[in-house]
Amino acid sequence: MLAALLDPNATRFFGADAMAAYLDYRFRIHFVVAPNNDVWREHLTRYGLATFASSPDRTLVMRTNVRAAANPLAVLTADQVSEAVPGSVITFGFAPASDERLAGRTQHGSWMGVEADFVMPVSPGRYRLALHASSGALQPITIEWGRHHRTTEAILFEKHEYTLDIVEDDLIAHTWLGVTIHTKAAQVEQPGGGPLFLGFEKR
Repeated sequence: MLAALLDPNATRFFGADAMAAYLDYRFRIHFVVAPNNDVWREHLTRYGLATFASSPDRTLVMRTNVRAAANPLAVLTADQVSEAVPGSVITFGFAPASDERLAGRTQHGSWMGVEADFVMPVSPGRYRLALHASSGALQPITIEWGRHHRTTEAILFEKHEYTLDIVEDDLIAHTWLGVTIHTKAAQVEQPGGGPLFLGFEKR
């Protein structure tokens, strides 16, 4: 996402509101400074940034603008988190979704790195986050969502479900939710080191 934002010639496009929400959630960034020329101005405007200040022929300061999403999502699947939903979801740390044989069953999911996150539009309510470990050892998992919520638990060699109670105070511009998943001890069986993401959905 940052590569696209910082490259005026980037061909991949992210939704302006999703990008602004992700910059706010992950980096606490609200301003972008760039050379003051038409190329950069047009590029950043395309991503929904608005001119905040400028110095002729020198510096351009653009401000992000997060607007409420018109269509919140109730489900985020492994396919969606690994490919991301154009305009609606931005993710980091997820491998392409695949079928994996775990604990005697085939599970469709996306392997995560030791740190992975996503931003998506939701409405307040109770959500279920489903993960699966790849080994029999206990894997300490820390999940953060919104601005103030954090929980640390251990995930076993089986499907494990976490309940996230989302309130309006967790959301950016009333609709955008950020979720971060940390794995304390990397799972050596997987290059990314994290568990298998199975899905996130509203109950």
